[in-house]
Amino acid sequence: MPASTAVAKIKSWNGYSESNGKAQKYIMKPYNKLTGRKLNVKTCPWCQITVVSCFYQTKSVKSYSKTSGCLQAMNWYKSKKRWKKKGIKPAVGYQVFYDFKGKGKPTHTGLVTAVSGSTVTVYEGNKSNKVGVRKFNYKTYKYVLGYGLPYYK
Repeated sequence: MPASTAVAKIKSWNGYSESNGKAQKYIMKPYNKLTGRKLNVKTCPWCQITVVSCFYQTKSVKSYSKTSGCLQAMNWYKSKKRWKKKGIKPAVGYQVFYDFKGKGKPTHTGLVTAVSGSTVTVYEGNKSNKVGVRKFNYKTYKYVLGYGLPYYK
């Protein structure tokens, strides 16, 4: 199963937010079912949870980190030799990790949904409390730490 299944799912969530209840119902609730946790989008950062919930609901990935934390997810990819440092041209379906604090640790993540020339389009959960879109130039955008390469089926 190609990355397109996961990409279609995360794109379908565009605009799902804490305030309209859709992030809790369609992203967090399935994540809680998967992990047995009882997390809430209003009290827990949910960018990594969005990616996990996407993989879980689409059954598009053979194995993945089910953690809610960006650092743990990044380290999972590294432990599996599925990590690429910033500067590479990412592919659709890669998971991107950002460091917005400049400390060498991921603070946010999302799923690459398109690459055109040097422009990368990413859908992210918990971007201003909703699922939103970010576009950047992979050659010059300073906040990218690197990319996790999911095991798509």
